[in-house]
Amino acid sequence: MQFPRFLFPILMAAAAAQADTVTMYFTAMPPTLENGNYGSSGATPNGFSTAIVNGISNQSVICDDYAHDTTMPSTSYLTFDYSTLTGSNPLQYARFTGPNETRNYEEAAVLLVGLANYEAGGHATGDGITDYQYALWNLLDPYNSQTNTSGAQANANQQALQTSALSIVNAGGQAALNDYNRLVIYTPTAAYASNQEFLGLNTPTGVPEPAAAPILALILGAAWAGARWRRRSSLPR
Repeated sequence: MQFPRFLFPILMAAAAAQADTVTMYFTAMPPTLENGNYGSSGATPNGFSTAIVNGISNQSVICDDYAHDTTMPSTSYLTFDYSTLTGSNPLQYARFTGPNETRNYEEAAVLLVGLANYEAGGHATGDGITDYQYALWNLLDPYNSQTNTSGAQANANQQALQTSALSIVNAGGQAALNDYNRLVIYTPTAAYASNQEFLGLNTPTGVPEPAAAPILALILGAAWAGARWRRRSSLPR
């Protein structure tokens, strides 16, 4: 099928609007409020937040970024670039770069799957959820007296979770690869750079929003009608 020429810019713009970018609206903050040593002073929200990602509700995502801030519930939609850990361009937009970037996000994937399984077991405690949260923060955004004084610090339990996750990464194999394949990284675009980066497991990656889908359908419908009209107009009389 040949599309009318005037529709190509519209189709290309619609495709570009979906590439590597999602919108996110946070509907609920994590229910666990503790600090890294389980006190209430300086408590942080720990564990999975609930968000609408590209129009798909009830998505669970978790912050891997201790230093920045994100308002929850949201007051407006935020825009994030998404990356994956596997595929042709892994970690394309990930915030926490450096010599150990791939290994760190692999370890983050293992921690995230561990937290999801821990909560699914039905006996999760606030302390346990906090341990996973601070292990994740200490992995990607750790405190450093010289270079990152606003980073997170981990206690012995949280460091043990990191050590366990690293051992799975170092062992490799299908179990680790399964965790890597599930990871989605949401890094705020430049306009929303003061917000945190978030991670999800099999969460949306560029699925068209409900509002955008009908528009694209109308464009394609018009293109199809135009192509049919052109074929009909060229029939011999």
